[in-house]
Amino acid sequence: MDIVTSNGHARIPVLIEMARKMSIARDPTEVLHAYLGGIRDAYGSGAFVRLTTMGLPSGHYRVVRVATTAEEDIVEDPRDSGRFPVHEGGILGELVSTPDAKLVNGLDIPNDPVLGDALAAYGAALAIPGYIGGEMVQWVVLLYDKGVVLTPAELEESVVRISMLYSNVRTASIARELHKATRWIKNEVQTIADIQRALLPPEIPKIPFLVGAAHYETFEQAGGDYYDFRPLRTRDGLPDPDGPWAMIVADAAGHGPAAAVVMAIMRTVFHGCEEGTAGPGAILEYCSRQLDSAKLRFAFVTAFVAVYDPATRILRYARAGHDPPLLAHGPGSGVVERLDAVNGLPLGIGMRVDSEEACVELKPGQSLVLYTDGVTEARSPDGVMFGMEGIERALASCNGEARCVVETIVAALRAHEAGVHPRDDQTLVALSVGGEGAAITKRP
Repeated sequence: MDIVTSNGHARIPVLIEMARKMSIARDPTEVLHAYLGGIRDAYGSGAFVRLTTMGLPSGHYRVVRVATTAEEDIVEDPRDSGRFPVHEGGILGELVSTPDAKLVNGLDIPNDPVLGDALAAYGAALAIPGYIGGEMVQWVVLLYDKGVVLTPAELEESVVRISMLYSNVRTASIARELHKATRWIKNEVQTIADIQRALLPPEIPKIPFLVGAAHYETFEQAGGDYYDFRPLRTRDGLPDPDGPWAMIVADAAGHGPAAAVVMAIMRTVFHGCEEGTAGPGAILEYCSRQLDSAKLRFAFVTAFVAVYDPATRILRYARAGHDPPLLAHGPGSGVVERLDAVNGLPLGIGMRVDSEEACVELKPGQSLVLYTDGVTEARSPDGVMFGMEGIERALASCNGEARCVVETIVAALRAHEAGVHPRDDQTLVALSVGGEGAAITKRP
């Protein structure tokens, strides 16, 4: 077996370098420059001229670029041919007067009416039309030194090369437009994500006898998880922080911008509940009616809603298809209670949720953990889910303070995932019960 290498073949390294430059070209102009420069260096053409006849009468043209052996650009920016003047006549006008590829030997142009003496050194030329999408978009004129005699075979080869070139140009043009569109979409999604995060509480509000902390992470830039708090009673026309509080953790179906929009709707609906809608079941029913009336396709939401009364420390709760929160009874107790006594249908799949209410008395030292299924359904590299058991195990090594609860669970979650990217949004809210009024704890 004989293996032939490029050693001793001067053209091959030049053509390989040309291919490398074309592979990293970011736009159609760079593709053209890399190709034409490589062909000129490999096959000895002394210069090339690019021009366009699009939208012009026969024999008229715009010169887009001229590159000589010294790589001296006579025309500046080739990207906007419409800004270049229209010419007619001269050798270029003759070459582009018909759509046929052309070969010229014995060329003698001491003073072209358009390019002056820039073509005086050349004695042969190939003129090849370039097509994109079936439309002639440009001409390429390859110029050779005096004494060179071109053959029809060289014209045929150049026609094939230029045809392949403009196929690459079209690909580069599409890639550039896709890049622009992708960048625009990414910026828009980031704007949605910024708005979404602005709709979440900047910090857990000051609620008597409760201290809170939260962790919020989206699968993509924007997500569909939502948590919030609001006082249900007013005093002198202002929200009364010492009265009952409603709290919600919700998860819109899916993730990304569409889920983020549903999340924004949920926030509006949750804060739009009338003051008299005091019970968690009534709040869920109100949210379900509002979401269902919007007629959003695939916009169902799971939610946990609770109403906490600081005067009695009673937490009344209702669920709409959401995973049950966990109530840890205190450091060292080893007791973690699942608040799963009631449940109903998710929001948005019907006018009613039909969730009953249950209640629990919160006692000092206890910790309430609210979460979305992105936490419990997070998987290890071998596919095992974190589960509620993962949260319960993490709670066993925590002192029960809200920040400790969140940080311990998140650390255990990351250790479980071991580098596996989450498949869903992940939200954790921890509320530790104290014997005195709570201080504000910011989200991590």
